[in-house]
Amino acid sequence: MSLIIDKVMVEIVKELESKYRKELDSYFPDLNINYSYYQYLLVIYLNKEISQNEVARQMNVLKSSVSKAVKVLSDKKLIIVYKDNRDVRSNILKASEKGVLVSKVYRKLIVKLNKEVFKDFNNDEIKEIKIILKKIYLNLNGFEYQGILKEII
Repeated sequence: MSLIIDKVMVEIVKELESKYRKELDSYFPDLNINYSYYQYLLVIYLNKEISQNEVARQMNVLKSSVSKAVKVLSDKKLIIVYKDNRDVRSNILKASEKGVLVSKVYRKLIVKLNKEVFKDFNNDEIKEIKIILKKIYLNLNGFEYQGILKEII
């Protein structure tokens, strides 16, 4: 792959994250959480109730990263954490009322920004982009995409 494509991909990701961040900060100026925590919250919200281990698996991140996100999201009252009845060593996560509200706004924002990004693309081009993104994701992760990507792609 050429260096130009690498640079373009990096810039696209940076620009999208910046746009999401600015929009989210305008809706929730006092929340003060990293952009990635919105992604954790959305996975928890979409799954209704989910174990920390399952969040790590769906997002393809380390369990320690999920633990850090759980601490932040719990401190911000965005999620409820409780022990699994079947395995007390495992935490179950659920979006709080506040977390549900934030997740719904975040989902609407994803749709809004996707419309903005893809406004000049026809349906066939969008389908092709989705196929390419799925292939990229599968190449990176080696298993079928899940969680948040299932909602977006």
